[in-house]
Amino acid sequence: MDDEDNPLPQGETGQILIRPTVPNSVMQRYINKPDETIAAWGNLWYHSGDLGYLDADGYVYFVGREAHWIRRRGENVSAFEVEKAMTAHPAVQDYGVVGVPSELGEEDIKAYVEVVAGADQPPPEDLVAWCREHIAYFKTPRYIEFVAEFPRTMTKNEIARHELRALGIGDCWDADNP
Repeated sequence: MDDEDNPLPQGETGQILIRPTVPNSVMQRYINKPDETIAAWGNLWYHSGDLGYLDADGYVYFVGREAHWIRRRGENVSAFEVEKAMTAHPAVQDYGVVGVPSELGEEDIKAYVEVVAGADQPPPEDLVAWCREHIAYFKTPRYIEFVAEFPRTMTKNEIARHELRALGIGDCWDADNP
């Protein structure tokens, strides 16, 4: 659906909304979070925060989380898509992508990279070249920082993106000023 809960044409990315046919079969509320509960439910739809699209056969394809999108020079970039491309690199164990403030407005893409144990750390230029071969040029990270391990959430053990985002640009490799 679009931002006003209207259906989108096939192939166009929007938020995945859920409307149960049986009351309380999805969820009743977020415990101790009344504001989040109200924000998640609108027009009798549960707003999942997930982004996806429908194909011609009615299958839903997951594209990423709405909160994990980066707005770069007028383009929406899915952190999920960039991370998927990067984790295919043989030297990359794990990868986290966040938006950081850009001097041009909106955001630039910063990548945090954890290298496979025992592997040599690849030059940042090689990772940028890898990205350019596998995803659109505007999705390629400008900043790259190597980490020994990622901060993780306690509940799902996911990369704690909010902690990475809070670090800002910091002292890392910059493709515009190598």
